[in-house]
Amino acid sequence: MFRENLKLELKNQKRLLRQDMLAKRQSLSESFRINSEFKVHEQCKKLCQSYLKQGELLASYRHMPGELNLDSFNFTYKYKFIFPKVVGDSLHFFECNTENDFIAGSFNIPEPKDHCLEINIEECSMVLVPGVAFDRRGRRLGMGKGFYDKALADYKGLKVGVAFNCQLLNDELPHEDHDLFMDFVITENFTISPIHEKRSF
Repeated sequence: MFRENLKLELKNQKRLLRQDMLAKRQSLSESFRINSEFKVHEQCKKLCQSYLKQGELLASYRHMPGELNLDSFNFTYKYKFIFPKVVGDSLHFFECNTENDFIAGSFNIPEPKDHCLEINIEECSMVLVPGVAFDRRGRRLGMGKGFYDKALADYKGLKVGVAFNCQLLNDELPHEDHDLFMDFVITENFTISPIHEKRSF
């Protein structure tokens, strides 16, 4: 009974925090978003140059409404980009070369079309991961469906959280055993390496 109550309390904490963080993210002005996204793209570029070789696989994402937009980063550099698609109750990743390889999908997110080649995520060296909130230890709060938690549970490559700085919390996020830890978190202000609790760029 105690364990069940604790689990329910954690879920409620996450739900309330998710509501608060989504409202905070939604309140950002268009001009602030555009300026911040440009800075995040530059941080992503620096990190990729440090850890990836040309032609390596890089998992990115197409944003849902309100999320930090990586569209002008995607396809810009000399990597092979793969993107997630919801299949049943799990995420699968597919190689996409242009904007024309997408169609409107789940949760108003563009998803790879059926002709795109599926890629095992373990073949990918780095994954850029969106989120509702992150903390400085690299914990992530998602939308609550657990898609990334399941897809990356055994992933050995670099997991990189991407968000606006207002989504990065000093306080520890409520967490469960299955929640992901990021190796890096990128915001418009800096890139941090949570394992070492230091700024990278």
